[in-house]
Amino acid sequence: ATRGSLIPLIFSYTIPLILTTIAQELFVIADKAVLENTIAENARLKAMLDYNIMMGNIEDPEEEDEDDMPEENKLKNCLEIEREPRTVKIHPMNVIVYGAPGTGKTYSTAEYALAIIENRMVDKSKKTPVERKQVMKAYNELIKNFEKIRKDGYVYVDKTALIHRLATTGTYYFLSRPRRFGKSLLVSTMDAYFKGKKELFEGLAMEQLEKDWVEYPVLHIDLNIGRYLEQKDLDVILHQHLNNWEDQYGISQKYDDFGARFSDVIDAVVRQTGRQVVILVDEYDKPIVNNLRNEPLVDYYRKTLQGFYSVLKAKDGQIRFGFLTGVSKIGKLSVFSGLNNLTDISVEPEYSDVCGISEEDLHKNFDESVAELAEANNFGIDECYGKLKDMYDGYHFSEESVGMYNPFSVLLALQKREYGSFWFSTGTPTYLVQLMKE
Repeated sequence: ATRGSLIPLIFSYTIPLILTTIAQELFVIADKAVLENTIAENARLKAMLDYNIMMGNIEDPEEEDEDDMPEENKLKNCLEIEREPRTVKIHPMNVIVYGAPGTGKTYSTAEYALAIIENRMVDKSKKTPVERKQVMKAYNELIKNFEKIRKDGYVYVDKTALIHRLATTGTYYFLSRPRRFGKSLLVSTMDAYFKGKKELFEGLAMEQLEKDWVEYPVLHIDLNIGRYLEQKDLDVILHQHLNNWEDQYGISQKYDDFGARFSDVIDAVVRQTGRQVVILVDEYDKPIVNNLRNEPLVDYYRKTLQGFYSVLKAKDGQIRFGFLTGVSKIGKLSVFSGLNNLTDISVEPEYSDVCGISEEDLHKNFDESVAELAEANNFGIDECYGKLKDMYDGYHFSEESVGMYNPFSVLLALQKREYGSFWFSTGTPTYLVQLMKE
């Protein structure tokens, strides 16, 4: 790295170290305005660092996508300072302060100090901030499991009416949306619906729309969990899914070919349950998208996935519903070759809001949180909504669609009570940056 590119990195460690000392020992004399500016500055500097990493100016200390990492490994390369009763972990341009053991709460150092100044403390001797004001809605932008959201009391933006429409009007669908736009949560909601988990839909549109609540066997394939750096990476993921299903239904593996094994699984599940199967594939294209500049690897992944997905057409009579998501429909790579019964709803006006947050959703579910964001930034409510719209609105998936907000960015802004380039710093596709550089 050049001397110029290392300057932000050096400051990323010295500034947080100073902030950590202040936050732990001198909370009461810190200035609230300075801390608020520090929170915003940390976000800006972190975005700068992430950009330099993507452009190759700075070596990434941890190349693994945090979406794919176990929670306990996310900050494994950070500096650690052990201080009872907390561990402070210092990451480039960001400081995470873990609360007292068992609280499950995390705060940036500046937010932590701000909590002290605003008198939001339970026990100052333990220096453990309480949760934010009670008007703050319970949500988490990183939770992608519908059942967890519903059982743990998080806010869920209701998309179940659209899911019911899909389930009752067709069989095979494909949806393309940007990264971190709610695709995995949508698939997880479908998983719960087709498994007949009626209790999770209490108070949602589905509760009134669905009368039968038939339980179907669901084969859920998540390709978002791999890194896909070599041929075996995709093989391992497919083996893992197939092995789990074979164990669950007592199936003896007869073939090595993924498509043949998948076909056998569908046959066995239908035979044992007496019902058609539901097949959900999340991020079907990630192995390919991650390697668009590596033609030999892309060719291997394309052929492997083509054989695997072709089973959907061959087993049409045994499949109740099929839904695939991805970043793009890569037609020229022929992943869907032969699967001509797949309906692409990516740009259909009636499904433009199947993922993401609309203006109506924002007011209906997050008015109180927006009020907190406005207060923290000395904005009026209308001014706050306007800035949210300027920064995170603007996704239109058809000519007639309403503008959709990026849910990842909006929820982080509300959670952190600050505006920032959250999606850019974590969701920008590496292949796109590489293409721009070339």
